[in-house]
Amino acid sequence: MPSSEPIKLYLESVEAYRRGDRETAARKLAQSLGASEPSDVIRNSIDKLLATDTMPNEAALKIMATEVAKGKAL
Repeated sequence: MPSSEPIKLYLESVEAYRRGDRETAARKLAQSLGASEPSDVIRNSIDKLLATDTMPNEAALKIMATEVAKGKAL
């Protein structure tokens, strides 16, 4: 059964980023993508990964959609 947890984590990542908390944003984004900790790529590219209508954001959303479909509660 699909899980909404990755979506929740992604939205928490966006909110943390908007508050200027880049580390929490990176951690929550990594979790929404199925990783336990953010990689250097996520930390260094957080601006692009969370910017709407960009190729990196589209890629992140597709990975997150896969995590939702897995039904994996993180």
